[in-house]
Amino acid sequence: MMKNSKILRYILISASYVFLTAVFFLGGYYTGFKSGGSIINESAAEAIVPAAAAPVAETNLPQQYRVILEDSELRLYSDENGISRLISSKEISENSFPTRDVAVLKEGVTFNRTQDALTFMENFLS
Repeated sequence: MMKNSKILRYILISASYVFLTAVFFLGGYYTGFKSGGSIINESAAEAIVPAAAAPVAETNLPQQYRVILEDSELRLYSDENGISRLISSKEISENSFPTRDVAVLKEGVTFNRTQDALTFMENFLS
């Protein structure tokens, strides 16, 4: 009888861990889904700001996409023909990330495709 009660105890403990893990996972998933879950809710084509409305700066860079941390905002720029256009930005807290990552972001990370840059931003902030 004693052996059966120990087995039942271990089964109940294991089941409670599985249940609680599922509850926390689903709760987090629901919370993320309710709050939008992503910094970029539009497709890449819709996220591009029209040229007249986007801040413009001259650069000597070839056509590429640049993710950089400036003024506590993670920003995505499109650099083409010496012109840099802001596509998207999201305010972040630099203190919540490792100093090494913040240093790399302040220098900027470049990509050849918009989707790669958007995915990087989304993965970094999620």
